[in-house]
Amino acid sequence: TAPEQDHTAWDAWTGAGSWLAVGRVPKRLRADPAQFETLWALRPADFGKVVMMGREVATPRWHQSYGRGYYFTGMQHAALPVPEPVRPILDWANALGLGHFNQVLFNWYANGHHYIGRHRDDETQLVRRSPILSLSFGATRTFRVRDWRTGKVALDLPLPDGAALVMGGSMQATHQHEVPKIGGKKGEAVGRRINITLRQFVDGGEASGGGQAK
Repeated sequence: TAPEQDHTAWDAWTGAGSWLAVGRVPKRLRADPAQFETLWALRPADFGKVVMMGREVATPRWHQSYGRGYYFTGMQHAALPVPEPVRPILDWANALGLGHFNQVLFNWYANGHHYIGRHRDDETQLVRRSPILSLSFGATRTFRVRDWRTGKVALDLPLPDGAALVMGGSMQATHQHEVPKIGGKKGEAVGRRINITLRQFVDGGEASGGGQAK
């Protein structure tokens, strides 16, 4: 399992050479209402774009890469410098003993109608088999893991405010993950959520000015 940090306990799940570790962001780094609004205000004016079946389409959420440009779902996503409010989180992540995180990806979900479909993270630009750290702030959403070959659900994991999740091993090769859509009025009633994922890019990757963690 991942090491403890700031008295955080981690629970682990393993399967087919893949592993997840689930814990909590330290209290000092959890977003209080004012901090949440600061992070929410960082979202772009428009939804993100990806390429699906040869066509550029809008994603059902906002997203932005910081520190390193990230190529995924058929497009290169340019980076901005890592925001100052995020630097304490990046420092904590880099003290976990999981390697050196130098890229941050934000996803903003307004309600349950916003989601991310099943996918495997593109690791082309990443340090081989480096863990990916995912942090959740705001409303609880389900993190669903599927066997890549069969499509069967392997794990449904509720991620509440302050949840920290690490994906490691061969996770991106053997499994898909998603945050499913919640339709109708039930979805409308779901609160806002911010997801922050941190990755380890290889040396020589695109870095925005001032964005790479030191």
